[in-house]
Amino acid sequence: MPNPFIIREDNIHDRELRDTEATRWVENTSPHDLRQPEIDYLKPALKRRRFSILFLVALTFLILLAGRSAQLQIIKGRALRAAAESNRVRLARIKAPRGAMVDRQGVALTENVPRFALVLAVSELPRYPAERERDLKEIAERAQIPYEDLRLRFNAARTGPQPITVKSGMNYEEALDLLFQIQHIRGLSLEIQPARSYPRGPAFAHVLGYLSKMDPTAVTDFLAQGYSLDDWIGKTGLEAQFEKNLRGRDGQTQMEVNAQGQVQRVIAQEAPQDGATLTLTLDAALQEKAYTALESGLKAHHKQEKSNLFQVSRE
Repeated sequence: MPNPFIIREDNIHDRELRDTEATRWVENTSPHDLRQPEIDYLKPALKRRRFSILFLVALTFLILLAGRSAQLQIIKGRALRAAAESNRVRLARIKAPRGAMVDRQGVALTENVPRFALVLAVSELPRYPAERERDLKEIAERAQIPYEDLRLRFNAARTGPQPITVKSGMNYEEALDLLFQIQHIRGLSLEIQPARSYPRGPAFAHVLGYLSKMDPTAVTDFLAQGYSLDDWIGKTGLEAQFEKNLRGRDGQTQMEVNAQGQVQRVIAQEAPQDGATLTLTLDAALQEKAYTALESGLKAHHKQEKSNLFQVSRE
């Protein structure tokens, strides 16, 4: 016969003691009403059972935590580090001044005038498509530019580190006012970019030519040569003929930003290289006199024609 004074813990399940004759050590001391767990001699066994359950739960949690940690650090570690680094570091392009054109005496025929530009770091935009589209539409509306044009530039630059120019050619007041209107959108900042100016007027227009945005059909070729979507290129005249010599080489600034996109410090900076200076065989003073003489002659000829037409009409 089993010792009646030994509690058989294997018969305890879910805080309940099986009320059998073999487990009673004093008759009628085991409760028939199982809703009364106040028996002192059951407490040690119940505590050990609770500890075992908590231990298994904690062990399972630790195993899952270790597995997830191994996945993030070992399996996906390299990709996550690269993504974190790209979010921490922002690149800002420093536009290289375009090379000057001078006449035979060294008189400047072109100038680079500083103008402000609103630029957008595409990596700072929201990751969710709906929020990103909302921000792009607001930027296009405030900057008064076509939304499709901004969307096209965003799609072309979203995989690269370089920011895109939203609007350029603004003075300081215009740029500051625009930035104030959309300052709640992350990734926007002001940059100073040189703009081309021709101080000698139209007398040299046929020779110097002008700058313009690149043709959409030739974008791929220009990007392969190191251009960005926001670059202006020579379209006609000497600006186009000597484009490779005049364009220079852009620099860049590598900055560390915080989670809000605010610049914390400058990590490194590469200075831009100015474009080459083009010295022409033209004489600016002589060219302007020739232009003035031609203009006067054309005006006199035009007046003479109008006078002849008037006389014919009277006859």
